[in-house]
Amino acid sequence: MNKLFKRVLRDDIELVLDLSPTELIIKADAGQIEQVLLNIVVNARDATPQGGRITLRTKRVDIAAIEKNVPDSKPGTYAYISISDTGVGIYEEDMNRIFDPFFTTKARNKGTGLGLSMVYNIITQYKGWINVDSKVGVGTTFHLYLPLIAEENEKKTIEILENLPVNPVTILVNEPNEALRQAMIIALQQQGHTVIKAKNGQEAIDLAVSQGNLVDLFITASVFPKMSARELIDRMKVINPDIKILYTYSDYQDFKRQGLKESEVELLEKPFSLKDLSKKIQEMFQQA
Repeated sequence: MNKLFKRVLRDDIELVLDLSPTELIIKADAGQIEQVLLNIVVNARDATPQGGRITLRTKRVDIAAIEKNVPDSKPGTYAYISISDTGVGIYEEDMNRIFDPFFTTKARNKGTGLGLSMVYNIITQYKGWINVDSKVGVGTTFHLYLPLIAEENEKKTIEILENLPVNPVTILVNEPNEALRQAMIIALQQQGHTVIKAKNGQEAIDLAVSQGNLVDLFITASVFPKMSARELIDRMKVINPDIKILYTYSDYQDFKRQGLKESEVELLEKPFSLKDLSKKIQEMFQQA
């Protein structure tokens, strides 16, 4: 996905991916969904002529009731995709027309007005829906919802995890993103690991002290207030010199700014799948 978007983006636009830790399986033509995403990303690019940031997020969402002001919405379980930009935004008087055929806010000869109309038709064809938030001078976010094949998603995740070799260990997970933390905990417990969860650095320290040398692996990120990753890992090593450290990161430069070295920790780049996480853990303990 990163390579797909990089082909159409300029160097002055930062692409940020915040993807679901679990696979999201939908019933749709892959080529059409690629068209949808590319159309929106190209629009976001054109809306940021001075450079900026485009962020794509995916996650599973459960809709309990029909969304207000969204006539196409229905209760159910969906793959949610959002694409946000820090561009010029869309004027309020144009918001109700952006999915109309041949309507465009671009300059003459810069757009046909068919791209978002096609996007709307593809999403609704697969019983999904799309809506837009925008503020002039701030940016625009497209929200896409496509129904998940719930049983297939659950079955595939279970099959993948069950087929991986497991050496059960005790793991302390320190992850600020609640959805990712919960997905990691469920997957690791399903594989037979004992999992302890922490929401921040100080809570992780307190739990490590209470557990003594029982924790085999500490999984942590770097985005916690009040305590740097350097301080957190140093304190963990004092509490338990034999503990293994798995450091998850989105920005390698931030990892280096923390004053850490690859010889001290194992690294896992975000976004990662639960399969990637499980394999990494097994590799760490096979090396021991």
